[in-house]
Amino acid sequence: MKKYLAVVIASIFSFTCLSTHSFGFDEVQVKKLKKSGHCPRCDLSEANLDGLSLGSADLRGANLSLADLRGANLRHANLIGVNLEGALLIDANLHLANLSLANLSKANLTEANLRAADLRLANLTEAKLIGANLSDAYLFMVKLDKADLSKANLSGATTQGSNLYDAVLCHTTTPWGNDNSGCP
Repeated sequence: MKKYLAVVIASIFSFTCLSTHSFGFDEVQVKKLKKSGHCPRCDLSEANLDGLSLGSADLRGANLSLADLRGANLRHANLIGVNLEGALLIDANLHLANLSLANLSKANLTEANLRAADLRLANLTEAKLIGANLSDAYLFMVKLDKADLSKANLSGATTQGSNLYDAVLCHTTTPWGNDNSGCP
């Protein structure tokens, strides 16, 4: 009986205490971010942060996967190594943000402002960048496999070593001119 009770208590403990981060963001960390504008290495996955003003925020190494950041102001934000997989960044302001080593795979960055952003070594595989402003962005060694760059502006961007394998370039302004190679 004692063994059975110990197993039940251990199971309840592991479910309630050890799995808190598997269900998404930590409300305490969201409050910390809203109050101070800084939350490095925080778990903000699936958090609703739409329209939030986070200019110059320090979010290095944070988990923002599946977060809603539509219309958020992340100008000059430190987002080095951040996980934004599947995040909604529609119409977000990421002007001059540092997104080096960031995971933005499957993120929706439609109409986002990434002007002069540092995206070196970032992963944008299958990201939606429709109508995004990437002018003067630093895209060194960026993975853009199957990314949709339709109507995006990459004028003046550094794209050296970036992988555009199967990327959609349709009415896209690139450093080498207008590119319609991916139009249907």
